[in-house]
Amino acid sequence: MLALRTLLFALLSFTCSFGFGQTNNSCKQAARLVQLLNENHIQPPIWGASFTREISQEFFQQIDPYGIYFSLEDADKVQTNPLSLSDLTSDKLCVFAQNLASTVEARMKQAETEINTYLNSKPSYAESDSFAIQLRYGTKANINQQKLQFRKYLKYQLLEQMFIAADTAELQAMLQQEVASREKIRARELKKIQRLSKAKTDLFDFVVVALLKSIAAAYDPHSTYFSNDELTYFQNSLSSSVMSFGLDFFEDEMGELSVNSIVPGGAAWQSNEVHEGDVILAIKWDSGEKISARDFSPAELQSKLDLNKNRRAEITIKKKDGMTATIKLEKSAIESDGNHVDGYVLKGKRKIGYIALPAFYQNWNGKETKGCANDVAAELIKLKKENIEGLILDLRFNGGGSIKEAMELAGIFINVGPLMILQMKGKPLFTLKDSTPGAAFDGPLVILVNGLSASASEMVAASLQDHQRALIVGTPTFGKSNGQSLFPIIEKDTVGHVKITNLRLYRITGKSYQRRGVQPDIELPDFSQFLRYNEKNLSRALPNDSIVKKTYYTRLVMSSVAKLRDRSKQRKKQSIFFQQFEKMETKMSEYIPLEIKAFIEYSLATSGDVLETDSELESTKLPFNIAQNRFNDTLLQLDQSRQDRNEEFMEELGNSPYLKEAFQILVDYLELENKK
Repeated sequence: MLALRTLLFALLSFTCSFGFGQTNNSCKQAARLVQLLNENHIQPPIWGASFTREISQEFFQQIDPYGIYFSLEDADKVQTNPLSLSDLTSDKLCVFAQNLASTVEARMKQAETEINTYLNSKPSYAESDSFAIQLRYGTKANINQQKLQFRKYLKYQLLEQMFIAADTAELQAMLQQEVASREKIRARELKKIQRLSKAKTDLFDFVVVALLKSIAAAYDPHSTYFSNDELTYFQNSLSSSVMSFGLDFFEDEMGELSVNSIVPGGAAWQSNEVHEGDVILAIKWDSGEKISARDFSPAELQSKLDLNKNRRAEITIKKKDGMTATIKLEKSAIESDGNHVDGYVLKGKRKIGYIALPAFYQNWNGKETKGCANDVAAELIKLKKENIEGLILDLRFNGGGSIKEAMELAGIFINVGPLMILQMKGKPLFTLKDSTPGAAFDGPLVILVNGLSASASEMVAASLQDHQRALIVGTPTFGKSNGQSLFPIIEKDTVGHVKITNLRLYRITGKSYQRRGVQPDIELPDFSQFLRYNEKNLSRALPNDSIVKKTYYTRLVMSSVAKLRDRSKQRKKQSIFFQQFEKMETKMSEYIPLEIKAFIEYSLATSGDVLETDSELESTKLPFNIAQNRFNDTLLQLDQSRQDRNEEFMEELGNSPYLKEAFQILVDYLELENKK
C-alpha cells in the first residue's frame, strides 16, 4: 500500500519538475487552436480581458501548481495589454509568450539564489509553522507571500528527507541527518531549476507549448494541447502493448535519474545487465544522436525513450559501486504497464471471481480492434468455467479512457437497454444503448471504486447502478461526467493535436455525476479521499446540471442493500485496518506541521506503516484462497515474466482489506437472496 504522505510527496516532487516535454512549436498555432476550441467545445467561455488573465494564471498553474516559484503579480505583469482574438494571428501572441519566457527565466534565477541562501545554514526547527500542499493556484497574492511559501516548501522537503534518512522517529537521529539532507535537497531542487536554464530558444519553445496548453485548459481542465510525441505517449497509455525498453525511472535523493523498476520480459530485463537503483547517465541512439539524462525529468526521459523512432540504443549507466557500464538494448513489444486483464478465483465459503481493470484501453491501430471490454469478456468465460457464484470488478484508480470500451463493458452485464445519455454541441440528446441481447455474466456483481476512478470508470459504475445490476462499493468517484475528442491543428499535418471537451454525459435518470461523483451503495474509506484531487476542486470545471429525457428500462430487484450495508458497517467496526484508518482520518490536514516534533508525530500518523501492518495481520485471516483460473495458470507456466508479475499481484491481493470486504459483501448477498 502506498502511504498517503508518500503519495503526496511523490506528486509534489513530480509536478514541480516541469515535465511538459519541449518541442519546436510556433506560437502562431494558437489562432487555429482557439478556432477549434470555439467550434467544438461544449461550453466555450467568452474571450475578453478577463479571459486573458485566466490564461496567464493557468500558465503559471501548469508549471507551478503549488505557487512556490511564481505569484499572482507575475500573472498580472505579463498581460498588461490583454490579448484579443485578432491578436492570435499577429506577432502579439509571440510577444506575449516572450514576456512569459522572460518572467520564467528571471524567477528561476531567483529560485536558484533562494535555494542556496536558505540551505546554506540550518533552519529553525522549533518554530510553529506549517506548509499547505495545494493543487489550486492563486493563493499567493504577492511576491513576499510566494517567497515564504517557497521557504516552507524547502523546509518540508528537508524534514521529509531527514525523516527518510534517519529511518526512525527519534528526534536526535533525524537531526544527525540534517547537514547531509540539506545537500541532497539542494542538489535535487537545483536540478529542477537547471532543466529550465538551458538555451533561451529551448526555454521559449517550452513556454510556447505550456501557453498552448494553458489556452486550452482555460476552457476547462480536460481540454489540452498535444504535441505529436505527447499524443503518441497518450495513446500508448491507453493501449494494451507498446514498443519499449522496459524501464521506469525516478529522481533519487541527489536529483539523478535512476532505474525505479524493470518490466519483466522487456529488453532491460532480458539483458540482466540493468538493475533497480542504477543511475542513467546518457543514451546514444543507433542513428548517432546522443542525449544526457541529466537534462530531463523522469517523465521526459521516459517519453524520449519510448517515442524515439530508433529501436536500438546504447544506455550508459552508473552502478551502485560507482562503476559505469554501457549496455546495448533493443525495444520490444511489452504489455503496457497495467493495461492487461487477468481473472482470479477467490475460493472460500463461496467461489467468487475477481477482475482488476486499470484503464479503459484500446488498440489504436487498424479498424478491427479489440480492447479491454473484449479482454474482460474473455476472462469471464474462463471464470464461469470455474463455476463462480459472483464477481468483483475492481475499477479503483482507473482514470478512464475509451467511452466505446466503457459502454461495451457495461453491456456485458445487462441484457439490453439504455446506458447513458450523451449531449454534443448543437446536437439533440442521444441515448447510448446496449443493443446486444443477453449478458455475458448475470450473477451478483460488486464494483470497487474510489476517488481516482474517473470518466469511463464512472460511466460503467453509474450505468450499472441505475439498472441496479451492481453494488458500487468504495468512496465517491472523481466526478468527471464529460468526454473529449482529438482534433488535428491542421489536417494531415504534423503540427499537433488538441483534445477538446465536446460532450456531456448524463445518467439514464437525467442526472449528472459531474463534480459530485458516483456515490457508492456501501462505503469503504481509502486514501484517495484525502487527496482533494477531484473534479469539483479543478479550476474551470464544468458545472453540474441535469436534463429531461425519457428512457425506458427495467430496474432489477436488489432488496437486500440496506442489510448488506449494515453488515459491512459492523465488520468495519471490528476491522483493525478500518479502525486505524478512521483514526488517521481525524489527523489528516492539508497543512503539514514544520515544527520538528509535530512533523514527526504527523509523519507517524500518516505514514501508513500501521495500516500496512494491520492489513498484513488481517490477511492471515482471509476468508478465501486466491488462485489463477485454470486456463491462465497453464499459460503462466510458459511465461516466466508474466508469472513474476502474477505472483507479485496475488501477494498484493492477499493483503487487501478491500478485497476481503468485497468478498464478504457478495457472500452476504448470496445468503440473503437465497433465503427469500
